[in-house]
Amino acid sequence: MGEVESKLMEASEAVRRFISDGSHIAMAGFAITRNAMALAHEIIRQGKRGLTVSESIGDMALDLMVGAGVVNEVNYGGGSLDRLGRIDCVNRAIVDRRIRINEYSNFAMVSRFLGGALGLSFMPTKSLIASDLYSELLRKGEVAELNCPFTGEKYVILKSLRPDVAVIHAQTADTDGNIYIYGPKFDIKEVVFSSKKVVVSVEEVVPRERVDRDLIYVPNYRVDAIVAQPFGAYPTNLYGYYYHDERHISSYAKMQCDDDSFRKYLEEYVLSVGNFNEFLKKAVSSSELSRLIYLAKTLL
Repeated sequence: MGEVESKLMEASEAVRRFISDGSHIAMAGFAITRNAMALAHEIIRQGKRGLTVSESIGDMALDLMVGAGVVNEVNYGGGSLDRLGRIDCVNRAIVDRRIRINEYSNFAMVSRFLGGALGLSFMPTKSLIASDLYSELLRKGEVAELNCPFTGEKYVILKSLRPDVAVIHAQTADTDGNIYIYGPKFDIKEVVFSSKKVVVSVEEVVPRERVDRDLIYVPNYRVDAIVAQPFGAYPTNLYGYYYHDERHISSYAKMQCDDDSFRKYLEEYVLSVGNFNEFLKKAVSSSELSRLIYLAKTLL
């Protein structure tokens, strides 16, 4: 099959090998777009604990993991379920002080990943200045100030991020293990290149002859594990492959509003199933999946 064969594995093995209790995870979904849902489910099923998650925009996968109690600390730039709701498990955990939270702007988070990707310990920026976020981060020692040695201008100094492992979902891997990502990419490159290890779930693995290698987005030498999982971002959307399932996410948005109903969702859709394929069978019909595929193709 090619080089990809040595990196292909089930989600259970990828999570067991690359994510430990206390790991610092970087994620690159955006609200209800391209969330690494299959990997997030597996992290929860394996009962990981004490994770730190860094993500520019919080999403459904983050909310699920925080609600399940696997996360101790979050670095992010806010987040939501887009127009379908808030990420209330995260919000509730902040209010109840069950997690440590460092809230930045989206741009500041991308800058922190970029600093790590460049091998720098900090990044200068003018983002955040005069904001309430800045005052709080300065008080906590998360940021500092620096005057430019050439112009004397004031800069905010951000600590670069160097996560243990990036956890992302993509459309395609080729048989050489290169990753192809289509549509909006947000901060995937910064997230991947700042992280020590990279775990990617993909919709499909295709022969290298079938893809345009000029479109390689993450080269194989930066990828440690590939999980072939169709609909691995469901119920969030994946550009060109399937639209988000509004019915399922709206239902989740209602059930995450309090701890008891969230635990029912978690038990029914994550903990009581053996893997992500069993979740898909329980959560959505094949005809509905076909409709979501049709919508994604129509919107291209």
